[in-house]
Amino acid sequence: NKYIKTIYIYERMSSPDPTSNDLHVNNKDYIDGNKEAEYLALINRGAVLLSRYPLVPQSANHDCGIACLRMVLRGLDVPQAETLLAEAMEASDLGESVWTPDLLRILLHCGLRAQLYSICLLPNPGYAQLNFYRDKFSSDQQRVARNLDWISQIDPQAAVQQSLPLSAVLDHLSARLGPVICLIDANNTDAARLRSCMHCNCLSLSSPCCGGGPYQGHYILLCGYLPEERRLIYRDPMSRISEYKLMSFKEFDRVRTAYGTDEDLLFVFG
Repeated sequence: NKYIKTIYIYERMSSPDPTSNDLHVNNKDYIDGNKEAEYLALINRGAVLLSRYPLVPQSANHDCGIACLRMVLRGLDVPQAETLLAEAMEASDLGESVWTPDLLRILLHCGLRAQLYSICLLPNPGYAQLNFYRDKFSSDQQRVARNLDWISQIDPQAAVQQSLPLSAVLDHLSARLGPVICLIDANNTDAARLRSCMHCNCLSLSSPCCGGGPYQGHYILLCGYLPEERRLIYRDPMSRISEYKLMSFKEFDRVRTAYGTDEDLLFVFG
């Protein structure tokens, strides 16, 4: 069946399964692609691209946000970045659970300018029953509140409770102000939904059964876009290959506004 074959090829080309319990990336698995050729190919397609931010793979299933911070710190050539990062993580009282205000505090601690927009800055009580958040929700609430208090003393305008449209992301990237760290639902991506379709044999992404699974929060680093193709260009810390990933504007708006994300957008300036 031609349609089945197309899905199979798409599946083989897609990112590793975001629902997998084994997201550990060993150094030996990391493949450094042809960066110059990839960059030129995207520019020839009319890309707006901030190319200075390298891929840093996550080392466990909970540290995608920290991996995105490493990409930012390395891209901006922050002196003694790893030492600063370790100090900031300790000061932020981080464990395995990381919320976007935690990432904002770390960036500010490292001397960078950043601004968070979210429809709910404190952990939403409604998420207490989500498997993704359930185990440490109470302690997370307390830590995030402390970090937001610290942030308000450093920069009262750094954390804003507000929803932003996609155009705000594009404007930030177009002005080359810096990258954007974004929280998405990895189980709501097209690749995850296609995997779900293959299991249920419905062969249609519009079918109500084709959700990729329960909410799976995942951070990515937005670093450009293709205006004509209406696609965002991003770094995915779950990737084992040093290449840019692409996501349509439509898909991006779906996964970044999914229940559980709070529409978190962390704008970095630098």
